[in-house]
Amino acid sequence: MNETANVLDRWTAAQCRCARRLFRVLGEAGASGMEPSAAIALTELAGEFAWHAGLFFDLLPVRAGIDRDALVAVPVPGADDVLDHVEGTLSRRATAAGCLVLGRVVVPRLHTGVVRAASANSRDLDGPRARALTLVARDLEDARTTLEDLAERLVGAGDVLDEAINACADAERSLRAAKVVVGLVGDGPGA
Repeated sequence: MNETANVLDRWTAAQCRCARRLFRVLGEAGASGMEPSAAIALTELAGEFAWHAGLFFDLLPVRAGIDRDALVAVPVPGADDVLDHVEGTLSRRATAAGCLVLGRVVVPRLHTGVVRAASANSRDLDGPRARALTLVARDLEDARTTLEDLAERLVGAGDVLDEAINACADAERSLRAAKVVVGLVGDGPGA
């Protein structure tokens, strides 16, 4: 199955997978009893990522030879490792480090990949895809700002700077090891 999936289909599925994962991870972290302002911010972001996942899933093709669920289930080199790291960091309540990785590595890379894909689209040829990517890019920019503010506050309130910096470096190393140069999911549209 999925023999007919092209680069755009695989990139879209990978974006959907990442958004679903972020929805789950941030939702669980927000419900875990952390500091209230962090819980609220992460829970709100989780909702946005759920919406993004739905948008990306709707952009996947409905044609013979494509199983959209199976396409989304395909592991994403680099991104899965980084999201595993974020999940582990947030689950052990290292909220500052997790937010810093999200705000300085994950979300900016997602944003870059989406902006790059949007620039490769023509509004005249594929208006729904172009509109969806534009909306997701705007949300990701807002999410980056929210996470940056939250991470700065959390890092400044405790003795966690080294842990947070190391978490960011580990995330970037993981992506580099997977040969992800731009974005969080590797080469996609516009590469």
